[in-house]
Amino acid sequence: MKNIELSPESLLLAGFKFPHHSSCSGYQNLVDYLPGTFIDANKFFLGDSDFGTLRRKINMGLFELFLKFKAPKFKVYHAFYSENHVLFSIPNNANLISVATVHLPLDWLDADKYKGSIWTRMRRNAFQNLNGIITLSKGQVPTLQSLLPKTHIKFIPYGINPIYPRNKMILNREKLKIIVLGSNFRDKYTFFEIVKYAIKYKPDWQFSLVGASNDWKTEALEFPNVKVYPYVSDQEYLKIIEDCHINLLPVTFATANSALLEAHAMGLPSICTNTLGIVDYSLETTKFFEDINSAIRLISNIDEMSESEYYDLRQRTATQATEFFWPSIAKQVVQFYNELSSGVV
Repeated sequence: MKNIELSPESLLLAGFKFPHHSSCSGYQNLVDYLPGTFIDANKFFLGDSDFGTLRRKINMGLFELFLKFKAPKFKVYHAFYSENHVLFSIPNNANLISVATVHLPLDWLDADKYKGSIWTRMRRNAFQNLNGIITLSKGQVPTLQSLLPKTHIKFIPYGINPIYPRNKMILNREKLKIIVLGSNFRDKYTFFEIVKYAIKYKPDWQFSLVGASNDWKTEALEFPNVKVYPYVSDQEYLKIIEDCHINLLPVTFATANSALLEAHAMGLPSICTNTLGIVDYSLETTKFFEDINSAIRLISNIDEMSESEYYDLRQRTATQATEFFWPSIAKQVVQFYNELSSGVV
């Protein structure tokens, strides 16, 4: 079967930008590398409302209603943030290839274990009509295959826009700068235990929090070795990352993590919780910990590197990070559309 001829008339892309995403991250950036028509929920009525509010739910409902009538006019319909709006916009139409990307835990999809609200049940029914699902973690593939055996499931990584390090970072032995980006699904207990250890045994370790939620900020005030950044511009954000030595990523759950990809692209080596959603995005330079003590050992290993060893580590990190740039990911998405078309058109 020949490939689909993708164009703004044949490919419909639906999504929006979350406020916490930088300009180089966020799944909506994929539209810059796909020849489709993009419908942005943020440009609909109440599209500037905060997520979780009634106003934003009204916005998502209007967005979904518009897509219900718009999607059948295309050959391919791809919902970027399907858990946020997909309820009835997926038509049972043999001439339309419908695709959704999932970002969050999948508990709600299992009707035997999670009944949920009427909206959850509507979303489960809508997912039954999907031709394909893109998952951002390999670990979610078998779960989705068992819950939706008739749907084609494929792991395709999350991506970021191409960004590159600008400076040669010298490892300053007087101060080791460790950064934590974001707070969604972050392991706060592990982080602050490492901070407490550093106060007692490693006074040269300094920690930075960027994009932290209020509960993190409040607790951070108790520690003199933690700096909390307010909202910063994209340019400042990348500079803060680049000026640090280590990206520390303690998490409780992950499918994809844009902060990890951004840190890698800027050449920053990462020390992360050993969980599948993070392993999927690891590089040769990424190191994983099982507990607080192993995290401390990994930080110490970098702290003890020579200048040449550390510079080589950053160079290899930045070079390997390019595999997760959106142009490369977009090719995999297009390939998935074509794989689905062989059984649909």
